[in-house]
Amino acid sequence: MDGMTAAIYFHPEAYSTDGNDLKGRNAAGESFLKGYLRNSSSNEFFCYVKNLKDAENFVQQVNYRKEQKAKVITFDRTPALTLAQTLFYPGPDIGDISFQRSNIDPTGWSICGITHTTSSSRAMDAIASLITSAVEPWDAVICTSSAVKGHVKNILTQEAERLDARLGIKKPRLPELPIIPLGVNTEDFLFCETDKIRGRNKLKIKSNEIVILYMGRLSFHAKAHPAAMYSALEKAANDSGENLTLIECGWFANDYTEAAYTAASNEICPSVKVIRLDGRKRENRTLVWAVADIFCSLSDNIQETFGITPVEAMASGIPSVVSDWNGYRDTIRHGKDGFLIKTSMPQPGLGGDLALRHAIGIDNYDYYCGYNCMHTAVDIEETASFLRRLIESEDLRLSMGKLAKERALSTYDWGGIISQYEELWSELGKNRLRARNSDENLKKPKIWPARMDPFTSFAHYPTYSLNINSIVERVVGDEEVAIEKLETFCQLEIIKFSEDILLSKETMEEMLKNIEPNGSRVGEIVNINRGDAALRLRAVSFLHKLGLIRVTHR
Repeated sequence: MDGMTAAIYFHPEAYSTDGNDLKGRNAAGESFLKGYLRNSSSNEFFCYVKNLKDAENFVQQVNYRKEQKAKVITFDRTPALTLAQTLFYPGPDIGDISFQRSNIDPTGWSICGITHTTSSSRAMDAIASLITSAVEPWDAVICTSSAVKGHVKNILTQEAERLDARLGIKKPRLPELPIIPLGVNTEDFLFCETDKIRGRNKLKIKSNEIVILYMGRLSFHAKAHPAAMYSALEKAANDSGENLTLIECGWFANDYTEAAYTAASNEICPSVKVIRLDGRKRENRTLVWAVADIFCSLSDNIQETFGITPVEAMASGIPSVVSDWNGYRDTIRHGKDGFLIKTSMPQPGLGGDLALRHAIGIDNYDYYCGYNCMHTAVDIEETASFLRRLIESEDLRLSMGKLAKERALSTYDWGGIISQYEELWSELGKNRLRARNSDENLKKPKIWPARMDPFTSFAHYPTYSLNINSIVERVVGDEEVAIEKLETFCQLEIIKFSEDILLSKETMEEMLKNIEPNGSRVGEIVNINRGDAALRLRAVSFLHKLGLIRVTHR
């Protein structure tokens, strides 16, 4: 196998922008998969899937080049992940799958997750639970920005202190938290002057109009509140005297939100022409990147962690005016690729009621984000000033756009970022192998307390337990008749439903034949030295359930 590889935990929805409920994680997932298949040093691509239908989707995406090979690992073949060495999971919640691995082989493979939003209760709970899960130092959760790593560390630090005070836990085993940004496939953002002219004609935009683009979900409570952008654009239009067109390319969750945006733009920026396009349509996204002169996104929402759209703007050769907020400050270099606008929020300690309202169910996640957003301010005067500088100077727009495009190619193209992923996976593999050879604790049986073996958890339910010392005999003495009865039972739907977890009929027939006329010890008929001895022991209970054998208590 050439190069470093990983199995992609694959569900089509997580890697596609074709759905109606388009989120940033969908765009990031689709872009990553395309970039990974194009730029990986390996020519073998593993997927880890629940069913073969999802596998077919993955195989179709891999097969765009003949020299690439798609390999499928289904959930029922989880131990085969050792072949891939690493399992890439498209989220931060790797705790449960670390428990799954611990029941098989703690050092069998590494698990690599990635952050998207980290402000939802589900995401924060998942991060906090890493401390009490079965993650290991040879696992990782990629943080897409320095800001999101700070938030993840805040959660882990507070949870560690809580567990220390309550349970005396001193040294939690935690995954690596590397910072690797999201990327773009820069070749998808190559536009010429003809593309720009054709796009402007299609949208009926005149040559003397300056086009400002906002790309992303149109949600004032969960993405970016538009009031600051509208106010700054109105001031910039009036101060510069130029004709401004704002394109908002995104989508509304409902008619109420769309009406709210229309009313707000009509009221706040009447001097600016506004065009709204459905950003769920790929052709619209391509169109607006080609026609835009300036990108503007004043994110003020805690659900944002990285923000891929400023990077897409850079790849398109467009200068940006964005808020100095979260991951945006990692990507846009103030005064080079664009401008960062100052933001503010209340001092720490003043939002406990907002967290509590969300925690106890008074506010859902949308309201929680929205209420936080209402206390985050973006400097409108500064936004208007920087917008005006770009509006009034084509040379500045072109020079900044050129630097932005160069930065996208050098820093954010998936070609470079995938190599960072593979370097990480390789290092995790080295750590895992060192631990496999030295850590005696890893050789002890691992238990997932909340998902224990049901025959252990409920051992006190039955009258007795079957074990290797139990004595069994055939109910029907003639082994051929017993086998016929087994075959009859196995054809019934009430039995067939469980065939995935049963031994083969042929093996159970063999076991029936091995029972002596006067009875046999279970250990003798299952042959406890066989690799499938555990399944054979279970099969004894199954044959007992069907009434083909009886247990004798001597």
